Amino acid sequence: MLDGALVLMRRLTDTDPTRVYAGRIPASLSAGAVPPHFRQRWSYQERVIRQMVNGANFNANFGYGYREVPNRTQRRRWEKKQEKVEVSERLLAEQEEALTNLQYKLATLRQTYCQEREVLEEEIEAQTTELARHQKVGEKFRRCQQGVQSRQRRLANLRTRFQRRRRRLLEMCCGHRARQSELRRELAKREAVRDEIDTESLCRERDLEKDQIMLDMQVLLTSLHDWARCHYFAPEWQRLELNTAIELIYRKPGRVIRDNEQIEVVFDPYRYPEHQQAMEESCRRFNEGQVHWRDGRLLRLHVAQPP
Repeated sequence: MLDGALVLMRRLTDTDPTRVYAGRIPASLSAGAVPPHFRQRWSYQERVIRQMVNGANFNANFGYGYREVPNRTQRRRWEKKQEKVEVSERLLAEQEEALTNLQYKLATLRQTYCQEREVLEEEIEAQTTELARHQKVGEKFRRCQQGVQSRQRRLANLRTRFQRRRRRLLEMCCGHRARQSELRRELAKREAVRDEIDTESLCRERDLEKDQIMLDMQVLLTSLHDWARCHYFAPEWQRLELNTAIELIYRKPGRVIRDNEQIEVVFDPYRYPEHQQAMEESCRRFNEGQVHWRDGRLLRLHVAQPP
């Protein structure tokens, strides 16, 4: 509704609303009083809503205004594909970071190995020189000989450990490079799929304000019909549905007689006697209400007598 309000109702233990009430809700009416107030508006509300949907059809397309807007559907498709592209980019960046770390570890391992090897080679050379100055027998000779052998074993172990660690790091690098190549191919495919989506072309968006106006008119017509049948219709016509009342009363052919004092509407006679009698009673009730036209003239309704 224009200038209307919304009231959302939910159970105490729930978080989602179960009822939505809309309309010109008085400020004095509390939220808790809205549902019974709405339910008392029309009896058999489900039937009334069905009448509004199936009765006077205001939903026919008599033309819509529209404006050029970006294609939101295509944009959502592009965003979903972009998410996949970003996943591939993130995985690729992780592989590149892992390769950088492995290369740093390889360089550090090689540098440490070279430093330790140089120290051991210098010690072996010094022990060999010392060994040459001593006789082949004696305590000092044996200690020098054992020192040379010990350092040679340490050098061999150092070389073996370095080769083992280097081989393991190289194998890890090969695995990351293979995964990197796979991710690059996947990224290229996903980018191609994303770029094929047309997000530049505009599409037409309907202006649905007409539908809101038609809905307001439909509710207004239903409300007026409810008022008319309660106050003016004969008792046997007070349960008429809107669609039936439109064909039987509101679109009934007739003639209009105007003068300075009043406007008289004379309906054509009805084919069936029960309809004729009900319309006569309805006209009598309406005329008792002393309804005036907007210019002040008295409005009178009559039904012609059948021939």
